Amino acid sequence: MRLSLILPLLWFSVLFMPATASSQEGKLLATPVVTQFEGAGGGGLVPFATLAGYASDEDIAVNGFATRLNVDEFDLTVKGMSFNYHDRVELSLATQKLGVDPLALDIRQQVAGIKVRLYGDIVYSAMPQVSVGLQHKKLKDKTVARAVGADKLQDTDIYLA
Repeated sequence: MRLSLILPLLWFSVLFMPATASSQEGKLLATPVVTQFEGAGGGGLVPFATLAGYASDEDIAVNGFATRLNVDEFDLTVKGMSFNYHDRVELSLATQKLGVDPLALDIRQQVAGIKVRLYGDIVYSAMPQVSVGLQHKKLKDKTVARAVGADKLQDTDIYLA
């Protein structure tokens, strides 16, 4: 199923499903809501150990996000979603579009990720929360990649957070 079909369904679920999470159910308000621009739970440029969403060890969570940034002759648009299963596994998908006005071009990338919480909790454990993740990135524009000398259009990052 294409991301363009999934995102409207996700937005519908986010807007019309009641939020039931609270600190008594395992997560403090606002602790899991930051989304990294590649789709994973995290803070801006770097994935955090936390998983996106309010899922506890008995719940699931679905999240969506959209970010747009305009700076002079450049603009960045990122849209995505994530799924958290029992606060143990996070699946994420994001699309990125970087507009470069002086060159009249858009550079597009798609990022699919998985993150697994190994141990710990961001608030409630004596041990720090630690997760391992993988992000597969695929550039959608061959022309730009070849022009700057790239030999691959896709690759995979593995991280420990």
